[in-house]
Amino acid sequence: MSFPKTKPRNFSLDVKAKRLYSPRYHTQEKMAEFLGISLNEYKKIETGHMPKTRIFLPICRRLELDPMDYLNDALRNDRGHAAQPEDDPALVP
Repeated sequence: MSFPKTKPRNFSLDVKAKRLYSPRYHTQEKMAEFLGISLNEYKKIETGHMPKTRIFLPICRRLELDPMDYLNDALRNDRGHAAQPEDDPALVP
């Protein structure tokens, strides 16, 4: 599977930037409350921690971010490298 060549996105920076311009969720406290998580947990997200799916998707929805932008980047990343058929004979049809 190949992915289109796009500039990698930084989830934590995008979340922080979008939150600051959100009229309802412009503070970390309000976002944490909306998500039902602690303020400390939310701060970790804005400093680079990738949240679990149950938190990731509501953040994307609320801040109008496309989750696929970040998932594709994760698959391209060496640590999240998706196995290719040539890497694993079990994946060859």
